[in-house]
Amino acid sequence: METERSSHPVRDTVQTSIAAAKKGAAATIVLASRIMQLVSCLLMAYMVVIMTKSFWEYSYGLGDIRLAVQENNYGLILYASFAGASLFMGGVWCLWILSGKAAGGELRLKKYDTGRGFVPFLICLAVVLAVHPLRMLVPTEAGMWHGTAAGAKAALDAVHINHTALFYCSALGAALSFVRKMLRV
Repeated sequence: METERSSHPVRDTVQTSIAAAKKGAAATIVLASRIMQLVSCLLMAYMVVIMTKSFWEYSYGLGDIRLAVQENNYGLILYASFAGASLFMGGVWCLWILSGKAAGGELRLKKYDTGRGFVPFLICLAVVLAVHPLRMLVPTEAGMWHGTAAGAKAALDAVHINHTALFYCSALGAALSFVRKMLRV
């Protein structure tokens, strides 16, 4: 064996080089996946920040949140519920994107996990695309639907005003999550 090994130094050098290249490629893929994960988290966080600002700005004129129940201000209740649920889910998704292990266990969900954030970004994308047609369906009279029309219109306007940024962030986030899934890291 000793004479056989020393008689093929070129083969040994090539095999060592191939092994080193494989390790380097694997490390590069892991690093790229982590960078994409961080960018996805930052995209989701950015969407939450701009929507927080937008929801705050569009809440004026709907009434006082402290008196919403006493005054039966269903528009404000609808608006606050939509804004609160949207921002809460955005925050949860932002943290979830950073997580590593599948929720149901490594073996069971590994093949079904489409990359952290893929489905949340698709949901955001679907909402952004649905806002414009939905805005056309909401009556312009504030008193319609027991006052909920004003809240629905304000919520849809708050999303629509940031349509372009939300669309690009959602599409890029979904693409990054999909690439991470294909890398299987």
